[in-house]
Amino acid sequence: MGGGAVRRLIHAACGQEIEPLPQVGENVGYCFTCIREVFGTWVEGKPELAPAPAPAPVAPKLDGAALAREALIEPAPAHGGNGHDKAATKLDLPYMGEGFGKLSCAVTITEKRASALVTEWGNDGPSLDYLPLLGLNGYIVKGWSHLVCGYPKCGKTELLARLCQSWPRENILFFTEEPESVWGERLAALGGAWEHMTLAFALGAGQDAVLARILSGRETVIIIDTVRNLLGLRDETDNSEVARMLNPVITACRKFEKTLILAHHLRKAGGEHGTAITGGHAFLGVVDVALEVGFADGNAPNRRKIRGWGRIIAIPELLYDMADDLSFKPLGSPHAVEVANVKRRVLDVLNGQWQAFRDIHAAMDAPKPGREYLRLALQELVTSGDVDRDPPDGGRGKAIRYRVHAG
Repeated sequence: MGGGAVRRLIHAACGQEIEPLPQVGENVGYCFTCIREVFGTWVEGKPELAPAPAPAPVAPKLDGAALAREALIEPAPAHGGNGHDKAATKLDLPYMGEGFGKLSCAVTITEKRASALVTEWGNDGPSLDYLPLLGLNGYIVKGWSHLVCGYPKCGKTELLARLCQSWPRENILFFTEEPESVWGERLAALGGAWEHMTLAFALGAGQDAVLARILSGRETVIIIDTVRNLLGLRDETDNSEVARMLNPVITACRKFEKTLILAHHLRKAGGEHGTAITGGHAFLGVVDVALEVGFADGNAPNRRKIRGWGRIIAIPELLYDMADDLSFKPLGSPHAVEVANVKRRVLDVLNGQWQAFRDIHAAMDAPKPGREYLRLALQELVTSGDVDRDPPDGGRGKAIRYRVHAG
């Protein structure tokens, strides 16, 4: 910098020079025009152009949550209007990195007539857009908020990493509590291209820093792993605390149609209908979709089961295997997987001799399948032509026998 030029921090929203607050952030200053802390842009200028510096205020910590909540509310339109006018407060939030420039963040209250939504989302309207989970739709909805919970070391992060790898057309920001060395080893083992994902090592950063980074970036998918350690939750059993910490993050992502995935833990005791989620019930209530990743029943140490709950969608249960080659293979619903397993075991028991249902069940090794699963397996084998049934129509009140198809 030559010729006596000096660097000045300018607030683009009002065009005024602001007082730098290096103790808060490199690009943060206090604007005496707007009377609040703002982000600014450094420019070069001559000393005579720079106003006399004002005394530095005693400023509070930059409140990212307050920025996300800030809104200008105007009266609703009168009857006969379109019913969805927008009012917004512009927040100038420059991206604190390289290559993205500035993002003008508008936090709005939006109103829309119910009839307009019916027209927009009717039979010929748009449908929900999914990001595939192990190649399957119905679990991750674009633009929605998701809670992915699992027991510690059950493979939550490994699953999330493979999902990110399978979404190369998305721009992903992954906040992680793990060190760089862990991710270096993980990505090197998985291989492939990772230009579409940025890792943010944010342990100890807190909600304000995480929220400011979300608002200032242009990523389409945001992952926070885990919310307990990265957002600074003090009491996760306090529903008000959970809502206060999560709602600003969810709101910020929803405004810009970013897909949000929050990783969390399950209780050791387990539970049904989302009660296994550690902490208060607000964890389940504030998100659009909650998914549980748990250990599957039976002797399959590398098998996991996913189940979940959504606001307006039914989440199908899914089993998947973690193979030795680090790939994750979806197996289908637990019901379908169990029937397929019983079918294989039935074919090991049957031979060319006719056998009654009870004899087939007695001949199967422990653990014996449930009688309903055996009935369904035999029915599917008869339908596929692998097994003969006597009588062929399975007449009511008659003794039914089975044998391997005599082809």
